[in-house]
Amino acid sequence: MDSNNTMGDLPQDVPPPAPMAPSQAYYQMPGHFVAAAVTFLILDLSAITLRFVARRRLKQALRADDWFMLLGMVFTLAILLDVIWGVSQRALAYTMEFPEGFDGNPLMLVTDQMSAMLKTQFIFVLTLPLALGFIKLSILIFYFRIFAVCRGSATYTLLAAFTALAGTWTAAFFFAELFQCGTNIWALTSSSWDTMNYCHGTSNIDFSLALTDFITDVVIFLVPIPLIWRINLSIGNKLAVSGVFLLGSVTIIASSIRLASIVRLLKQGFDPSMDGILVITEFIYWGMIEAGTGVLAGCTPTFQVLFRKALPWDSVLLSIKNALPSVLSKKSSSSDADSDSFHSGSGRSGRSMKYENMKLGGLHHLKMTEDDLNLSNGNASAEKEKEKEGSLTLATSKSQGSQSAV
Repeated sequence: MDSNNTMGDLPQDVPPPAPMAPSQAYYQMPGHFVAAAVTFLILDLSAITLRFVARRRLKQALRADDWFMLLGMVFTLAILLDVIWGVSQRALAYTMEFPEGFDGNPLMLVTDQMSAMLKTQFIFVLTLPLALGFIKLSILIFYFRIFAVCRGSATYTLLAAFTALAGTWTAAFFFAELFQCGTNIWALTSSSWDTMNYCHGTSNIDFSLALTDFITDVVIFLVPIPLIWRINLSIGNKLAVSGVFLLGSVTIIASSIRLASIVRLLKQGFDPSMDGILVITEFIYWGMIEAGTGVLAGCTPTFQVLFRKALPWDSVLLSIKNALPSVLSKKSSSSDADSDSFHSGSGRSGRSMKYENMKLGGLHHLKMTEDDLNLSNGNASAEKEKEKEGSLTLATSKSQGSQSAV
């Protein structure tokens, strides 16, 4: 049957069927969308606050990664507030509303709802590269401090290259989104018709952003895993430390879903029957999830020190500290007996442990400082005092032996 003649088969006194309302996924529902935004608003603000509280409690100066994460949080906050405002204006998570009697091109529709949708989208596409970019930079700089590699090593070169790439990526996509209509920036908030006429290559920009974002997320969150598994730790401790860094896997999932949705839309092509607001809602939702989880993943390794009484982080951190070759001190025989269970070695001398650690598959480039491990200065000072006392006792015994021999 010819689809163009279906209406002719109906009796003349029966009105044509009303168009079906587009189906909405759970993330396209107003209640779920706002709940997700508010949840991340609370969690991210709490995470960044705990990060700075941990620095203050440990009397540590704020570092570059702290400031970059703060910038990432500011732009993530802008995204969250932007989408909450968009839902309040029915510009997100609602179906398009047409004026009574409107039968024209939906792309030329100009209503308060469509105007609010375009403004919400404009703010989102500008702030998303900045939020994600500053989060990536913060995490990479954090790697520099934790794995304080020597200049010229392969790890140092890799981290330096990815840090430069992340900075370039952030600036490039911010300006690409800002000038996607050339100098006609007004077209981004005017109407969908103006956007189609004045803005060219918008889909390519969105696809390139999503693809490169997904790739860099995977690389960034997998970089520390091989380094951790090459050091001399128990399997349990390796899994614990790896789990901290792999919290960003949720971010990878969100970026992959956003990439998949963009690919699906590109393959599908333009369809005037699709609800434009619901399409934008899906695109914005997964970007919001990615930015929100990125802040959480980037802050967790720093503020975990506040929960040491509940979690065995001391044992994990001490294991890393003793496994990495920067630790040149000998293990105490009696006073450190309680902490021996934290160490991967058992009963070996400090000299043999140091020699073995320096042979760990090229890890002689790595060192981890007590400050970056969030170890208290008091514990470090106590260990140094014990070493001094041991050295003094040994020197005294040797002197007495020499006198008795004379």
